[in-house]
Amino acid sequence: MRKKKLILIGLIFLCLELFSQPNWTVNPNDFQNSMTAVVALNMDYTESVDGNDKIAAFINGECRGVAQPVFIQEVNRWLAFLVIYSNNTVGTVEFQLYKSSLAKTYTVEKTIQFAINAQIGLSSKPYIVSSPTLSSEAKFLTYQLAGQVSSEIVDLNINVLMPYGTDLSHLKATFTSSHLALVKVNDVLQQSGITENNFNQNVDYQLYAADETTTSTYSVTVLYANAIPEDIFLSNNKIFENALLNDTIGSFTAQDPNTEDVHIFQFVSGEGDTDNASFLIEDNLLILNTKLDFETKSTYSIRVLVDDNNGGVFEKSFTVEILDSPEIFEATNVFSPNNDGFNEFWEIENPYQFRNCKFYIFNNIGEIVYETLGYNNDWNGTKNGKELPIGTYFYVIKCSEFATCTYSGFISLVR
Repeated sequence: MRKKKLILIGLIFLCLELFSQPNWTVNPNDFQNSMTAVVALNMDYTESVDGNDKIAAFINGECRGVAQPVFIQEVNRWLAFLVIYSNNTVGTVEFQLYKSSLAKTYTVEKTIQFAINAQIGLSSKPYIVSSPTLSSEAKFLTYQLAGQVSSEIVDLNINVLMPYGTDLSHLKATFTSSHLALVKVNDVLQQSGITENNFNQNVDYQLYAADETTTSTYSVTVLYANAIPEDIFLSNNKIFENALLNDTIGSFTAQDPNTEDVHIFQFVSGEGDTDNASFLIEDNLLILNTKLDFETKSTYSIRVLVDDNNGGVFEKSFTVEILDSPEIFEATNVFSPNNDGFNEFWEIENPYQFRNCKFYIFNNIGEIVYETLGYNNDWNGTKNGKELPIGTYFYVIKCSEFATCTYSGFISLVR
């Protein structure tokens, strides 16, 4: 009994489909002229893959052609080969579609003009007959890459800024496009938020309108956004009180992810800027611009800004320490440059404090045998590379106005 019911239901649906099918017929012998069209049927935004679906062409409300889709293996697509007949040389051709699985007939808004022996569409590029009408646009509406700083669509160019140092070789794009448009890169279908591409070079997207009448190519260029400096360092922040005006205290460097940036350093107002006027910055060097006195002021505070010339800035405060200069000059008065590795040079205490002083060494008849600006504990009892005789020598040290004194004494050279 159940089997009979199922058969009965099937017969009822078959009858309903047969009776709901449109009675579209045409007799080619009644017409003198024709044109042909290779057509893909699209109903409710879905392309037909059913050989029972139909397309009909009408001129002045009279059926002038009927066809059903067949599978074309070469293009992997279901296409209808439609012949449209007429006894006139011109006329507006209208279409209707029939979807067998829904027993539904669709009216198509789009029309074409009849032309004798004309051919519309190819197997490789069929003419799309659709209801509702498919979009003829092939555009990106929005586009962005995962983790981007910004992106903009300008005509057919898309410019994206990524954080500096981002790996560009495996990025996913999230996008919206014209309704039902196909999006491809190198003939590979793109899925928003899923498909990866290598953006180390420009990536070209091909967009195909849903009705396949329009194509567009968008070129995506990815650049690194500016990396903002992250820190400032000062190579030295200590200076002796007997330093001269325009003495270099230290050099500034910036910590910046973008090592190619050229940095500009300058004083800036803000917390810690109390003593900015006591110093100068030349290129990246911190220069003394005031007379120092340890007993009066032992620390100075400055605030510095670094600019990477690309809109990135960073500020930081520093403390400059003033070192007390000794009131006396201390030096060895005997040395023995005999290559035994001991006591080979005349040495003084704290040579850095006297780097701006002139050093003179005389023999016992008043001739200068050695002179230098600043001293690095490197005189070994020679003049112009030749050993001097043993004996007593005399030194005179003339310091800057800040030291307010001159030092002198004797040296015994023995071997």
